Parts: sequence; structure tokens; C-alpha cells
Amino acid sequence: MESRIEKLKATTLNELTKCVKDEDSHRIIHHSKVLEHLEALLKTKEEMNQTLEALERGEVPPLDYHRLRRPVSRTLARTKGSEQREKFIKKAKEHGINLSLIRSTVYKNKDNKTLRISYASERKANRWFHSLYKIDYNAIVLLCEMTDSYVEALILPKSFIRKIKKDISRQTTALSRYFINIVLEGDKYFIKVPDAEEIEITKYKNNFKALK
Repeated sequence: MESRIEKLKATTLNELTKCVKDEDSHRIIHHSKVLEHLEALLKTKEEMNQTLEALERGEVPPLDYHRLRRPVSRTLARTKGSEQREKFIKKAKEHGINLSLIRSTVYKNKDNKTLRISYASERKANRWFHSLYKIDYNAIVLLCEMTDSYVEALILPKSFIRKIKKDISRQTTALSRYFINIVLEGDKYFIKVPDAEEIEITKYKNNFKALK
């Protein structure tokens, strides 16, 4: 089995290199996920061998020795969110856009126009959930983590936010907030809207001009 995994890993790495050259984000995501699965299989095999060896020596290793996948904790999610926001800020700088922190996840550009950078990991396959207490910004950046090494940045401009504001799911409580559900279908991104058609937002991928 290990030889099959290594063979597929080599093939996938080769395909991934081609996709990067072609700037094919959809295929990059696909092959990155395949690599993650292969790495997980190799790690599981190694952990199984270590556990078996310990048992053969008469030892009883902790149950976590062969970890089951657990949901990401809030603390880890916040840490990952901070890391991805920092990466995005550096990427924006490469596009000639300097962003400075105002508070938490709210930033401003050189003209003091505000924007929100929201991060979400994959809830289910090809689905991300963003919760925002406020959406009245000059732009909203939705960072959708595909894999540990690839994050899609959907940058919604103010004009688009105003247009869809009334359609977005909203919790009307003392702490009112908006819910933005993103779904990837094929190579296209959509915002799911209750009792209405999905709103396509593919054209806002890496839409850095909205931050100026």
C-alpha cells in the first residue's frame, strides 16, 4: 500500500506543478487536497506501526497515540485566522496596497477606508461559513481555507455589499449579525441565499482593486 501511496503522491506533485504554472486555482485546490489525504494515510500507517510495536513490547500507549480527527478548537481557529490575515496583508502589499489594523479583524487603507477580513475553514466539503456583526465597510474580504497551504480570497466591494445586504441571512437578536454561506460548485463560488437563487461571486477572487 505504501508504494501505491508514494506513486500517487509523485504523480499528484507533478500535476500540481503544472497547475501552478497554468494558474489553474480549481485544479490546485483539487491536487492539494489529494496530497493532504495521502500525507494523512502515510502518517496513519506510521502511527499504527508505532502503536503495534509498543503493544508487542507489552506497553499500552495513550489512546491519542492513534489520534482520531477532531474538530478545530476555537483557539486554533483564531490562531489560524490571524496567520491567514497576516499572509493576506502581505499579499495586498505586493499589489501596492498597505493595510493597517484598527481593531480585531477591521483594517484601513491609506485613505482611511475600512475593510473587514473574515476567515473561515471548510465546514463541509466546499463550504465556508462567515459570521459578521457588521458589513458596512468599503470592502469585505472572505478568506476561505481550502487546505493548510491554500486559501481563496474573495474580496467583495462596497457596491456589491450594499446590493446583497437585504438578501443575506441575519440573526436579529441583541447581538445582531450577518451570516455569509459560501459554496464552491465546480470552479465557481456562490453565496447561498435563503429561499432565493445563489449569488455568484467568482469574479471577486483576488479582487484587490476593491481595497484601493
